[in-house]
Amino acid sequence: MNGIGVVLATLLSHWRRSPWQAALLITGLASATALLSGVLALNHHARINYDVAARQIGGVALGRLEAPSSAPFSQAAFADLRRRGARVSPVVEGRISIDGSAFVILGVDIATAPRGGAAGIGNGARFGGAEDGGQANTGVVGFLMPPYSVLAAPEVAGRLSVGALNGALPGAAAEGGPLFAQVLPQAGVAARTLIMDIGAAQRLLDLPGMATSLIIDPDDRFFSDKASGDFLIEADGERLRYVDAADGVDAGRLSGSFHLNLTAFGLLAFFVGLLIVHSVIALSFEHRKGMFRAMRACGVTTLEAVAGFAVEVAAFALGAGTLGVALGFLVANAILPGVAMTLEGLYGEQVSRTLDVRPEWVVAGLVVCLAGALLAAAASLVRLARLGVTDIARRETSADRFMKAMHRSIALAAFVGAGGAAAGVAAGGLVGGFAAMGALLLAAALLLPAALAIIVDVSRRCATSPMTTWFWADARQQLPAMALALQALLIALSANIGVSTMVNGFRDTFVDWIDQRLAGDVFLRNDPTGEVRGWLAARGEVDRLLPFGFAEARLEGDPLRVLAFTDDETYTDHWPLVASLPDAWGRVARGEAALVNEQAYRRRELRLGDRISISTPSGELTLDIAGAYSDYGNPREEAMANVDWVRSHWPGFEADLFQVVMTEPTPGVPAPDPAALVAAARERFALSADDMIDQSALKAFSISIFERTFIVTDALSVLTLIVSGIALFTALSALSAARLSQLAPLWALGVRRGALASLDFLKTLTLAFLTALAAIPLGVFVAWMLVAVINVEAFGWRLPLYMYPLTWARLIAIAVAIAALASIPTFVMLRTASSATMLRTFASEK
Repeated sequence: MNGIGVVLATLLSHWRRSPWQAALLITGLASATALLSGVLALNHHARINYDVAARQIGGVALGRLEAPSSAPFSQAAFADLRRRGARVSPVVEGRISIDGSAFVILGVDIATAPRGGAAGIGNGARFGGAEDGGQANTGVVGFLMPPYSVLAAPEVAGRLSVGALNGALPGAAAEGGPLFAQVLPQAGVAARTLIMDIGAAQRLLDLPGMATSLIIDPDDRFFSDKASGDFLIEADGERLRYVDAADGVDAGRLSGSFHLNLTAFGLLAFFVGLLIVHSVIALSFEHRKGMFRAMRACGVTTLEAVAGFAVEVAAFALGAGTLGVALGFLVANAILPGVAMTLEGLYGEQVSRTLDVRPEWVVAGLVVCLAGALLAAAASLVRLARLGVTDIARRETSADRFMKAMHRSIALAAFVGAGGAAAGVAAGGLVGGFAAMGALLLAAALLLPAALAIIVDVSRRCATSPMTTWFWADARQQLPAMALALQALLIALSANIGVSTMVNGFRDTFVDWIDQRLAGDVFLRNDPTGEVRGWLAARGEVDRLLPFGFAEARLEGDPLRVLAFTDDETYTDHWPLVASLPDAWGRVARGEAALVNEQAYRRRELRLGDRISISTPSGELTLDIAGAYSDYGNPREEAMANVDWVRSHWPGFEADLFQVVMTEPTPGVPAPDPAALVAAARERFALSADDMIDQSALKAFSISIFERTFIVTDALSVLTLIVSGIALFTALSALSAARLSQLAPLWALGVRRGALASLDFLKTLTLAFLTALAAIPLGVFVAWMLVAVINVEAFGWRLPLYMYPLTWARLIAIAVAIAALASIPTFVMLRTASSATMLRTFASEK
């Protein structure tokens, strides 16, 4: 066996004598790796799904035509444009529920679809016999002719039965036998999306002869100059809005803030886990100082000793990292449904709920674990490199070491805090915001031991009895060993307070905001003949109809959607303004000014009274900014202007959307029922669910989506607290071996074992409680950073900052409970120690 082998075998013998230290080291490394590798897996999985969705049709960003109201339109417009030389292809898209699960139905015309997209339908799909045993067309014919073949992601095709798909057909479309023959797996189809022939999709969605958009071939020349100003296209009597490929919303960009948030949580848990690792490695180094000196005296060089120690740490890292990656896969699978709900609810992105093991994030997790373990062991490696054979007589008390460490921590905290703030300002954006917040969290954690030492020293001086004085002195003596665990608890609690404050504030703000934005009772669209409006106007429970619509413009070359609204108290009394000039609504009603949403207001650093220039079909127009309004959930920049002013500057514009305002309730008369009105209109005019909507139902649905989006945040918060609890348990376990020798003299003086155990238990709870109190102002700062910096950078809007003392109290109680659970083993050991054990320990120490 060579020199390194002998050193390694000698070092590993320590873990056989101290298996609990090995268990704690593995626990720290595995818990540190688990959450981070789980987050890496989720982010990688989501990016793959975004790429699949982006390549769904065409494989590149495509321009498209759609109705100004986004309602379906006649497919005859497609034929008209094709005759005029435009290379367009019809698409019908909608959502339906099949066996309780929501699916996106995508109907395409593969004969005219852009090459590389839908034209490649069926490549790799296994067309075979009908699923129900009947006849099925094979090959591409099965996609084009009934009974149709449907393409889905492999995990969806494996569980979606063709019977359930046929059962989702509306009544008239279900006549004449099954419409679909089989659901086939197709690589490259987005999760929970079903691709089929446009004719089949029209029947399934009950949209006969209709399309929802016309996608434009990248090689088309007919629309090549439309981005400069022609936004409305006439085709067979249909008015269609041209949407340039560059105007599309990039899912990866929009959801980047969400994935950055996941990564921040993963890094937070990883950092807390590394504190466990650092604590255990430092403890094992102290226990093996004699071993290292003996090896040096036997001829082992410093390089061999350091290399052996590093190899030992690396071996633990790879073994525990493998366990952590496996646990991370389980964690990712557990929270993947919540991630999918969040991405669908906030960003409209479909993400598969089946996670595959991929080498990219597995290797990344192992590499990060190895690097983190070596970083956590760096201090011990440096101490080993400096350790001399004759250093036995050079002793230093733990108090002296702690004082030196505190001085270094204070200096380092000042450096990290200043550096983090400077880096945040210099970098800017989301990364800069997270960097500044992380640096200031770390600075606060570095200052915690010094702050606790001051509080404990002051309390000791104020003590009036010998036992109270000893209690605080013992707490001061134990502080160095518990410092890392308490720092981990501080960071975890601060992050939880900050995130919960932001989420609760977002929830309260969102509920108020949606009540203001959906002030009308019923929403109506797709009424080209006016028949529904005439019927509504004749109804006694309807007070008025407010037409509105959307027009497209450009602001400094970027797309700007203009909301054309009718001047009415429904808007002026309820619309949520975050900033406004006096008489802002009056100026907008007179066509003198406009309102912009908060995204445009903040991104472009506009001020009230500023004048902006926008490009419209009739030329350049200038508008004064009279106010800004909150517009949560909208990724686009938007403006509001009077509907008559918009008509005068957008030729052919029609306000084809309507807010229906019901009459006010009167005493003794049943209140108007929007749901009954919607049901009656749908039955009379055969309206679809999207053509007429009860706003109260839409509010309830929006709020339910909101609630589901924060499932992931809550889960990661809990997991981070669990990791901090493991850190505290690790520190107390390391102390437990020495507690008997420290408490035996008090037992010999007559203090009962139960009292000693209770005092030790209370000491841990006290330090945890003080740490939790320190986490409150730090958590409020985190909340402010999230609300005022990160949220603005991510979404373009700023939320108000609310305080939630009851939530803080709950988290303080959780912190104390975590400390209590971590203290139970030590408490039981002290409480059940026999008199013989205490006497033997006292005699030995004496």
